[in-house]
Amino acid sequence: MALGRGEVPAGVNHLRIGGFIANPMNMRLNRHFTLPGTNEDTFFLKAQVIESNEKPTCPQNQTGKNWAGNAIVYEDRGIRRRAIAALGEADVGDVTKLIPVDAGMRIMGGSSDHLILDTADCEKDYRVGDVVTFRMQYGAMLHAFTSRLVEKIIQL
Repeated sequence: MALGRGEVPAGVNHLRIGGFIANPMNMRLNRHFTLPGTNEDTFFLKAQVIESNEKPTCPQNQTGKNWAGNAIVYEDRGIRRRAIAALGEADVGDVTKLIPVDAGMRIMGGSSDHLILDTADCEKDYRVGDVVTFRMQYGAMLHAFTSRLVEKIIQL
């Protein structure tokens, strides 16, 4: 990319980079491009853990489809520590566009109002009442910012 080398292509007189400045992680993940001086720690989404238990990774009985009509595919990883957070697709759209700050945490899926997390590999032992933190790809950030269900707190 010419801009990354400090070059501006001939004829370019306007550059829309607001979303890139606000959330440079999206460019790194989707286009493998970083711009020196940008900071990925600009927006975080936090949710409270409302359940935490040891559970099997595969359902014991027959399953149906989720609220959107999609069949859920399960990976059998045995009994694992699971947490449910009070956050869902009504808040962020596609929950797979969230990136846990805790590197050991894995997003298993979600419903309209809940997020299912595998916390077995986390250093912290998440319990009911704890708060989990996520970075957001652009689509999740857009949903969170436009949702009346998500409280926005600005810290300078």
